[in-house]
Amino acid sequence: MRFDVYGQMIVVIEAAGDGWRAWRVGGDGKRTELRDIPFPVGLSEEAMERHLEDVFHEHGTPGRHLRRLD
Repeated sequence: MRFDVYGQMIVVIEAAGDGWRAWRVGGDGKRTELRDIPFPVGLSEEAMERHLEDVFHEHGTPGRHLRRLD
């Protein structure tokens, strides 16, 4: 799944075993793992998306949002 995070970066989320991993995608297409985003084990895709919104909302400003790209 790909997300536009407040127009500042693209984040890709991938299932990894029983959890999820987050990657930041740079303008050159290179990916960097975002290890500081904790995902509780066993989240459904919908719950993971809500969790990601909550994590990034703490760092965003009012009116900004997380937008799913796929």
